[in-house]
Amino acid sequence: MALTPPGSSAVEKTADGAVVVDYAALDGKAPGNLSAAIEEAFGNHSDCLGLIIIRNVPQLSKLQTALLGRAPQLAHLPLADLQALEHPPSKYMFGWSHGKEVMNGHPDLAKGSFYANPTCNHGGADPNLQAQYPEYYAENLWPADAAMPHFRTAFEQLGQLIVHVGGKVAIHCDHYLTQRLSGYQDRCLQRLIHNSDTIKARLLHYFAATETSVLRHNVDNQPTQAMVSSNDKPLDSWCGWHLDHSCLTGLTPAKYFDIRQLNHPTKLSQSLTTNQASALFTPCPDPAAGLYVKSRAGNIVKVTIPDQSLAFQTGEALEILSGGFLRATPHCVRGLATAPGPRDAAPDQAYLSRNTMAVFIQPAIYDELKPGYTFAQFTKDVLHHHYG
Repeated sequence: MALTPPGSSAVEKTADGAVVVDYAALDGKAPGNLSAAIEEAFGNHSDCLGLIIIRNVPQLSKLQTALLGRAPQLAHLPLADLQALEHPPSKYMFGWSHGKEVMNGHPDLAKGSFYANPTCNHGGADPNLQAQYPEYYAENLWPADAAMPHFRTAFEQLGQLIVHVGGKVAIHCDHYLTQRLSGYQDRCLQRLIHNSDTIKARLLHYFAATETSVLRHNVDNQPTQAMVSSNDKPLDSWCGWHLDHSCLTGLTPAKYFDIRQLNHPTKLSQSLTTNQASALFTPCPDPAAGLYVKSRAGNIVKVTIPDQSLAFQTGEALEILSGGFLRATPHCVRGLATAPGPRDAAPDQAYLSRNTMAVFIQPAIYDELKPGYTFAQFTKDVLHHHYG
């Protein structure tokens, strides 16, 4: 990971311009006040990206590999198995979701998602609460262990690690806001995260360009546009420009997977070890593919999350909570460049899928983001915008 030269800035940055902090400093095991890093990452300066990278996160590589190595298998379960994991009452915010969310005015067919709360299960929640807020209080759904052994454990462990690190980022956000925002309650963001029962993790599988048949039969058998396209892919070809509605969103580095390996079950042991799963991943062959964010000045920047690192982005809930001192991050995902042509003539990278995990760290439903405006009200507004 290329960094800015020592002494060139008080805040360390990657070559992309993203603020980077070592986990040891975040954890308080190294001296230093991180308010400058928080301001440079999340604040209002023109070059702020609304994103911070935490490197050298303990256990991350092992837990990430264990889950992301299973994402392609999940996305290619038999249709009946995937449909059994759908949960329409929550607007598909639990279990499997594909083609349900609207991006750029159209059903989002480029990726499939699996949602669950990694910190708690609401199977015993108040039925009235479940009925009123199913997007947060439905019970977690899991694929059958026979089909996806150890999937639940891998999902929960990685999700909980990301929440743990996000809680430490919140400590420094609170410190920064206490210094700069009149009337800000000490430890406000930390308390909201600690008491939250709405945290949601999203495992994402961005379909390879050749997977048009998968895209077709997973969305009510309706015909879809071909995913194989020219090298002139728009920036948001894999995920449209949007803002997260969380306080903080934790992101893992993306892992690319050649879907042709799914035709070789011997390569996909149902009890994948870390080394086995890691060997399945392929380096991204297209330097233009991946995550893009907009700086406060509106400049578009491609950001690469290094291995053994997590990125945290600011969401709209934190922007409201902080009175605009910490602003939300517009971002999108660009797909791999592929040449048009028949499936059997497609280049190797047309068979690559992208796999990652996002964890939306946010308040409990009755917590106020501003006087008279709860997170529950805010969530309803956001879901209505994206799902109608």
